[in-house]
Amino acid sequence: MTGHAQPAVDIEDIRQLFAGVLEVTASEVTDDADFAEELDVNSLTMLEIADRLDERYGIELPIGEFMALSSLSEVRDLVDRLLRARTADIQPETRGWKIL
Repeated sequence: MTGHAQPAVDIEDIRQLFAGVLEVTASEVTDDADFAEELDVNSLTMLEIADRLDERYGIELPIGEFMALSSLSEVRDLVDRLLRARTADIQPETRGWKIL
């Protein structure tokens, strides 16, 4: 047991999204493949992927932070963090409430 929470997003979903945009097989988009060096991803492609991730997960990616990412696992970590933050924001505050 590592003590880490299960990711809120499946990396395979993100892998499929990347593969579709890049027009490659999902197996080519490995967790740690460098976007620029191994997958020839440019800034316009990253913007397209960011837009699709925003739509898919209902989040707003911080573009500067997103553009600095270089691997699928980093993208998954960012999307996961944003989804968890959004979930935490909509959870009702229960401290001090008496539940009947």
